[in-house]
This record gives sequence, C-alpha cells and structure tokens, in this order.
Amino acid sequence: MAEEARFVGSGTFRIDLRAALEKLRRYRDPKAGPLMFWTRCAVAAGAGRIEEALEGALLRVSFDGSPLPPASLDDPLGALFSDAEPDPAARQFALGVLHAWRPGLETLTVRSGAGPRRRQATVRP
Repeated sequence: MAEEARFVGSGTFRIDLRAALEKLRRYRDPKAGPLMFWTRCAVAAGAGRIEEALEGALLRVSFDGSPLPPASLDDPLGALFSDAEPDPAARQFALGVLHAWRPGLETLTVRSGAGPRRRQATVRP
C-alpha cells in the first residue's frame, strides 16, 4: 500500500568551498585535462569553429559562438556550486578550470566576447 508523502521539516547547510574544491581536485580523473571540458563549453556556446593550439606552456582555445556568461568571468568555479541550474557552457568552462590546475600553474587568463564588450579574467590558485 502506497503511503502519502508528508512534509517533515526543512533546513539549510553551508558548504566549505575550499574543502569542496580540494576534494574535487583530489578525486578528478588525473588523465582528464581541461581541453575536453573547454571543447564542450564551446559546443554549448554554439560554436561553429573551435581552434586549439599548444604553444610551449601556453594552451590557447578559441571559438566563435556566444561569449561566456559574465558570471563565469566573475567567479570561474561558481557554476559548480550554484543553487540554480547553471548555463551549460558555464558548467563546462568551470570543469575545465578545475581540471586545469596542476602543480606549477600560476595563472589562467580568460578572454571572452569581441570588441568593446570583450571581458577578461585572470584566475590564480
């Protein structure tokens, strides 16, 4: 016999973002780099063209399509901890940022948009 659902209670809790990020880093696939996620980001942004180049220690990914949501540049990992359903491109971008951090990486610079609407963010550990 099926029981009828009944409301028992509600509450809130907080997540220690530093601890959560460290946990995510510790259990990520060590073979997965950021390129796969940033390619997915480009596709989610409607890219018709994706260019990827490795120039020494510099990995450059560029694509056409919609720019990243402004929130992604303000908080590059925010889509992983959002209460709302994140924009698909923002989520893949955030996963790429998470997978980009390796020992020795000092900065990650992201530029999105074109012309006067172009925005830039620099991410540090």
